[in-house]
Amino acid sequence: MDNEQEVAIKLGIVGNQGAGKTSLILRVAEKKFCGNQNCGVAVDFRSIRDYKLNGKRVNLNIFDIAGLARNSDLALSFIKDASALVLAFSLPEQEYYENQEGQLSEQLEVQIQNWTDKIYDNSSENTPVFIVGCKLDLVKDQKRLIPALDENLQEILKKCKKVNIINNSDKNMIFFPTSALSGNGVDKLFQKWSSEASKIKKSHGSTLKTKSHLKKENQKEQCC
Repeated sequence: MDNEQEVAIKLGIVGNQGAGKTSLILRVAEKKFCGNQNCGVAVDFRSIRDYKLNGKRVNLNIFDIAGLARNSDLALSFIKDASALVLAFSLPEQEYYENQEGQLSEQLEVQIQNWTDKIYDNSSENTPVFIVGCKLDLVKDQKRLIPALDENLQEILKKCKKVNIINNSDKNMIFFPTSALSGNGVDKLFQKWSSEASKIKKSHGSTLKTKSHLKKENQKEQCC
């Protein structure tokens, strides 16, 4: 009998509507591709039981924040004590704008800045954050787009509020290209995502404090 105690890890994923967040999660949770996922709720929850991480079993509890809920304090409250986060965006959307305008979309800069602002305000400063490009299979010219996006994202993040971005060390990039359809890059992302979350959970447990919590504590200390 296996008496190994299961560990639960809380994860969160954010990004604009249509980025491919839900299909990415379902690729691992259901072990199949589920396209055209239209989330009708502000926060969707998925639990991946018995996920293998470093030879041990863990339960991944993933909170999927709908893109349209980015201004909802209630929805964003679900990522406040997550041990690691993913910020997802659509790769083919960026290729489309580049083909139309001849340059990478300013919309991506706004998108990344908006979500890093939300992450900064609603999570601990040491919470690992993964930038993930979804729908890689729909990109027609991957060799051209991926390096250009990587360079662009590095410049964009210099203008954003500082969060704990985890680089894609295997590819020497700042983001993780993935395809929920083919599975390309998905397993490596989930291994890295859950591994970084496990480290945070071991070192901090459930004591992670957000910027808002620290601000309130500082205000209390200043009161007399």
